Amino acid sequence: MNRWHDGRKPIKKIPRWVMATLLAVYIISLTVMFMPKIFGQTQKQPASFASSYMQYVVEPGDTLHDIARRLYPGRDWREIVHEVREVNGITPVIHPGQVIFIPIGGTKEK
Repeated sequence: MNRWHDGRKPIKKIPRWVMATLLAVYIISLTVMFMPKIFGQTQKQPASFASSYMQYVVEPGDTLHDIARRLYPGRDWREIVHEVREVNGITPVIHPGQVIFIPIGGTKEK
């Protein structure tokens, strides 16, 4: 085996094709993992869904609390926020440009 003059073993280099393959697998896995966020929710909603919910595009500075209070001033905002989170499958953090579904006429019947 080859050794340096001071007795150390030489560092083995990884071939470029191995590094390129690993990088490609990494990029593909990240793309697949974040694909629902990139392309939005692609689930088909039932026909009754369209008559019960409206689409709302989040604007800069919006919060779920502010949206609920602005659209339904006489109702309990916590119920509206709960339903919006449940229907959209989202966390309390929303981002500008995000499309969310808001109930038409308040919360669903219990």
